[in-house]
Amino acid sequence: MFFKAQWAAGICDIFRPTVQNVADRLGMRVREVEADDWPELCGEYGVMNIPATALDGRPDLRAIIGALEESKLFEVLMERLLLSI
Repeated sequence: MFFKAQWAAGICDIFRPTVQNVADRLGMRVREVEADDWPELCGEYGVMNIPATALDGRPDLRAIIGALEESKLFEVLMERLLLSI
């Protein structure tokens, strides 16, 4: 999931292709979540800042906060996926 907000549209627009590229590499789909419309979901995933990325259905793994480089985002998501097996 890609947590975004209109008030942070600039950084979210810049980071969105990175999230999509990583999702494509992992064979996953990106679900965009407007944080201001889903505060309960943000709380469940530990989203305290925007942008944030999380694995849908895995709130126990918590969100990755901030705009990471593509290689780092891929690395962190792979670690979380492997740990969740």
